[in-house]
Amino acid sequence: KKVSGSAFKYAKNYSLHHGTLLVDVNIGKMVSYLNVNKEKLLSKGISSVRSRVLNMHELDPNVTVESLSVALMKMFEKKHGSYTKIDLCETTMKDWDMKEFNTMFDQMKDWNWIF
Repeated sequence: KKVSGSAFKYAKNYSLHHGTLLVDVNIGKMVSYLNVNKEKLLSKGISSVRSRVLNMHELDPNVTVESLSVALMKMFEKKHGSYTKIDLCETTMKDWDMKEFNTMFDQMKDWNWIF
């Protein structure tokens, strides 16, 4: 079963990535928000989204968003060395080409891009 999902887009000067980790999600509500093609699921041998996903909390009740965040940062540091947390703000974004970034951001918000 899946406990995560992600998407990636590479553009001329940017790479955008986002991911989700299901820690303790109300799966019933999540399924009601999704519009999944039933034929696509069946072609993968899956009867429903609900049967395909699992909360990490179900595997280990001690898992929380905070404990998972700490564990991910520790593993990143172990694999890649030290890191610096960067908060997005005007100071860190001043060198970005905001016109290009906003164009791409608007494209990804569009209904046709999402679905």
